[in-house]
Amino acid sequence: MKLLDQDGTMNKYPTQVDLAHRLEKSQQLVSHHLRTLENYGLVEKKRSGVKNRYKLTKEALFLLETTEY
Repeated sequence: MKLLDQDGTMNKYPTQVDLAHRLEKSQQLVSHHLRTLENYGLVEKKRSGVKNRYKLTKEALFLLETTEY
């Protein structure tokens, strides 16, 4: 969520591949976590061409503001 928060402040919305590369984790693992965060309403995906791009929802941003990470 920290990466999505940092990217969102720069109006950049990464793909699963981008996140997996930066986190040095498999795309499957990142996909699983993004799906979980999406189910809880903390991440939303936007279609950009053939790729999905991810960003935090307002609820996630509120949670990040109220907690230290």
